[in-house]
Amino acid sequence: HFDDPALIVQKLECERDGDLYCVRYQTFLGDRVTCFRLKGPHPIVTGSSVASMERIEPDPTIQALRMDKHFDFGKFDFVVTPGGPVLLDTNKTVGGSRRMYFNPEMQAVLRYRAEGLYGYFK
Repeated sequence: HFDDPALIVQKLECERDGDLYCVRYQTFLGDRVTCFRLKGPHPIVTGSSVASMERIEPDPTIQALRMDKHFDFGKFDFVVTPGGPVLLDTNKTVGGSRRMYFNPEMQAVLRYRAEGLYGYFK
């Protein structure tokens, strides 16, 4: 219902790498920040439909937005377009697919992020 004043509808912004679509997940807990770029065959890339994922450097624009909005824990989903980063979703919880959590690199990232609890409670 495009005429509902309670809803905001915007054009889907896609990031591409060859034939694959991409989405970036920047997660944070206290002073720990991690970022991944997930790639998949469909415009909506999720943890369960990902074909590949790579750890990348956190995006400074997204990090500044996180600080401005006072997010201590969460995940921002975004894409990078020729015009710069486009925030798609903000989450005050961090989920994921079981498939991703059995990845050894992801397990190391989860341990790293969990150590952010020490900084968070100082």
